Amino acid sequence: MFEPVCFFKAGINPYDTNKASVVFPPPENFTNDIHPNDIVVWDSHFGYNEGHTKLNTLMQDKTLKLLAVFYPEETFKTLGDITYEVYVFRKTSRDENFDNEMILKNLNENYYQKTAIFSNNFTDSKTRSSDSLHGGCLRVTKDMEFSPGMETNLGKLNFHEKKKIEVSVDVFPDKSNTHSRIDIVSSVNDELKVLDYHRYVINFDQLESGKWNTVRFEYFLPVISDKNSVFKVYLWNTNNTEVLIDNLNVCVLERN
Repeated sequence: MFEPVCFFKAGINPYDTNKASVVFPPPENFTNDIHPNDIVVWDSHFGYNEGHTKLNTLMQDKTLKLLAVFYPEETFKTLGDITYEVYVFRKTSRDENFDNEMILKNLNENYYQKTAIFSNNFTDSKTRSSDSLHGGCLRVTKDMEFSPGMETNLGKLNFHEKKKIEVSVDVFPDKSNTHSRIDIVSSVNDELKVLDYHRYVINFDQLESGKWNTVRFEYFLPVISDKNSVFKVYLWNTNNTEVLIDNLNVCVLERN
């Protein structure tokens, strides 16, 4: 194991060499020091900084099968400015050509259970797209400051603990606005003040021009005692730009 805390979480005596060991072998000899069915726990602090082993070394090793991945609820960076993550592999008895990248993709797609609380695909819009998946979409014009969005009473959602929220939207920038932007805004307000506020800038120069791009923004909504407050999600056209948008969705993410 690269992660020393796992022994205690698993109820294993770290000094019982028949069951576990903390070793940092040279990366080029890594798989020579572990046996079939051994479990390898790699994290981006101890594995990378102390073990001097990059995640890619394990992902590309054909004798290791990725079993699980874990992300902290709130993202943070560890030594080396690396996002903290934990990966679990199993050593196999022979080269089985596991596609760990595909396994990781499937794990990520099923990491959270998504519950939709709002969706607008702009089917009633007069703006049409040649893409059949975006038959109806919204053309944000220069004089449109805010897009249509979600506005609901927070009490109706029955949130009794902090929730992880995902806002996603499809954006179609073209060559005329590659240096422009539009912002996703989420807010909770009572009659007098803002109780919670999140803003995510969508820079068009980070998207592919001339095609639809799906942009996702995640954040934690804290517990708010005032259930009469109003929960809003919308796009703010701060740069007086023109762009097509579609499929504005708001979901609650819960760990499977």
